[in-house]
Amino acid sequence: YVLLHSTVLLVQVVTLNVAINSQNNALFTLLVANNFTELKGQVFKKFEENTLLQLMCADIVERFQLAVFLGLVTLQNLSEEAGGWDNAWLQDWASMVLIVWGTEYVVDWIKHSFVTKFNKIDPAVYNRYRAVIWEHTCNAWRLRQPHRVARHVGFISLPLACVVARVGSHSLSPTSKRYLNTHWKVLLPLGLVWWGVLCLVKIQLYLLLLGHACQKHQAADAHEREQESMRVEREREFEASKSAKERVSTGRLGTPSLTHQTPTQAPPDPASLAPPALAAEVP
Repeated sequence: YVLLHSTVLLVQVVTLNVAINSQNNALFTLLVANNFTELKGQVFKKFEENTLLQLMCADIVERFQLAVFLGLVTLQNLSEEAGGWDNAWLQDWASMVLIVWGTEYVVDWIKHSFVTKFNKIDPAVYNRYRAVIWEHTCNAWRLRQPHRVARHVGFISLPLACVVARVGSHSLSPTSKRYLNTHWKVLLPLGLVWWGVLCLVKIQLYLLLLGHACQKHQAADAHEREQESMRVEREREFEASKSAKERVSTGRLGTPSLTHQTPTQAPPDPASLAPPALAAEVP
């Protein structure tokens, strides 16, 4: 698998090198236009939030590979043009590299804009995706699985490392190769020291990324807990106001109104209802 994958990546590097160095701009134009064909196959598809996360991870890997490819092609052309660098050549080469990189960036931006628009996905979902990657980075450190993030994103480093080693060794001049063959005993300790320095740089870079990811993840968790507490507090206030309104309405319906009542008269005295006393008869 590594051999097959490395061969495919090497073919991509060679194609990019030929397209940039070609005197005819048709191949370079075809290479740039090939990025826009990606829009045709992606923008009108149905995407959910999970599938959009997979698409974003694939774009991350693609951009990183393109950056490595451009670096390898630049290294190879610098080795071929040793001693012949001038301002015109550097400007022409920089313009080609910027066109390739800028086209990839613009195509990805348009693609994600159309996907979120037609699938009615809130663009704030990308903040959650970033939080997911931070969480995977922190969990990989806790579980002692440093390759978990690369596996989650879909990045396979071994074939790309083989391509870098192959193109880097091919970029050496014949004089440098003869010097390495004759003085390898002296250069071997220096190579080991250089390898150790690269390992230290990698460890330092990993620790910086891990610290940044854990800090952002903790801040995101604190913000999420704060939002959840505010939501619960708003629900409690709403329920309290609702119950208070219900009590007030119930009290108004149960208590008779004291206004607009006619005053009741006192009951008559029984003595007044008795027949009047007859006058005493005169003898």
